[in-house]
Amino acid sequence: MRGFAASMLTAAALAVLATGCQAPESGASIVASESRPIVSRDLDKVTLGKTSRADVEQLFGLPQERLPNDDLLYRWTVHSGEEGQVTFKFERGVLSKLCKHRA
Repeated sequence: MRGFAASMLTAAALAVLATGCQAPESGASIVASESRPIVSRDLDKVTLGKTSRADVEQLFGLPQERLPNDDLLYRWTVHSGEEGQVTFKFERGVLSKLCKHRA
């Protein structure tokens, strides 16, 4: 019985990891970005000098990379093979600059 319960807990934990979900303090779930492009109208939801790292992660999910200076990097590839990325740069805890690149 104990082995079965442990197996079920392990399976449940793997399912949570596989879906890219993380439960923040509020109890709501955030789905990690799954190569979903961040388009210009999405960027209208952030404000320079006001938006925090936590706000960006709540809007766009977990970044593909958290840079050494704590900037957040999001990358994606669309079906046509087009690649893009947005880097959210922060100063004093708030958004100071956006860098968007498409290839």
